[in-house]
Amino acid sequence: MNGSRLAAPIDHERLTQATVRKARWRVRRQITLSLLSFGKLLMYRDLDPTVWPQIGAHPIVRELFESRKSNVVAHASEYVFDEDHAPPVPHPDVVLDADSSQLSALVDAIRGRNLVIEGPPGTGKPQTISNLIAVALAQGKTVLFVSEKLAALQVVRRRLDQAGLGHFCLELHSHKSRKDAVLRDVEARLDASGSFASVPNHVPVQGRRCS
Repeated sequence: MNGSRLAAPIDHERLTQATVRKARWRVRRQITLSLLSFGKLLMYRDLDPTVWPQIGAHPIVRELFESRKSNVVAHASEYVFDEDHAPPVPHPDVVLDADSSQLSALVDAIRGRNLVIEGPPGTGKPQTISNLIAVALAQGKTVLFVSEKLAALQVVRRRLDQAGLGHFCLELHSHKSRKDAVLRDVEARLDASGSFASVPNHVPVQGRRCS
């Protein structure tokens, strides 16, 4: 098949006659049946550059694929939040505990800086991601959290559930997502629509200072 059109039928008789004098050539009639999954077909079509003619001009996309033409690597600064003599730095309204380095990463992200957070296991990266999503939600933003591994999504989702923000999350991970589960999630969010109070100007901060 070619797209939605059937290929032209093959004349096996003529093909057999054309190859009868060919050494070690045989023409066999054979059919193969198989169950094919097209769950990733739309993802494949999204890779067609003609679908997104202007995406290459987007600054973030260009930075991801082309990187910055600079030999200097800028390291993020760690802000001081609790010292009386320090310049005032807006304290992010977090929903989970965060040390000073995590709060500094949140400040840079809120200010629109593109950054990479590195650290060995157990240093609180899912916690930082959860706080960043919560801060963005408080600002009325929509967040797309992408992860190759389903386990990473589930860890962040559990953190947000514990913070009472699970209703604002819709979990979709590759073709493994079940349609009935997605529909139940959408239904639950529609039922909860309008039942949440507006975000106050200041939310009590749950943070800890890293000494």
